[in-house]
Amino acid sequence: MFDSSSAIDSSCMFPDPQDADVTTLGGARNKALFLELVKRCREGRDLLKNIEDFINFEWVAIALKRRSRRRRPKPE
Repeated sequence: MFDSSSAIDSSCMFPDPQDADVTTLGGARNKALFLELVKRCREGRDLLKNIEDFINFEWVAIALKRRSRRRRPKPE
């Protein structure tokens, strides 16, 4: 459980449900970006260095993965 009492603005701790819905393309990208930022933070790396490259690459990778899933025939 997250304690938002120490946050600057406790209302900003929870994302809009539409932005967090990983079944949507935007939500999946937001999740990937969040996980990348957590990883960079834990490794002590600059959070924003080349982040635009990550965002662009992740967006394309997620879109291609979703497209390939739609084309795959369903098992009978």
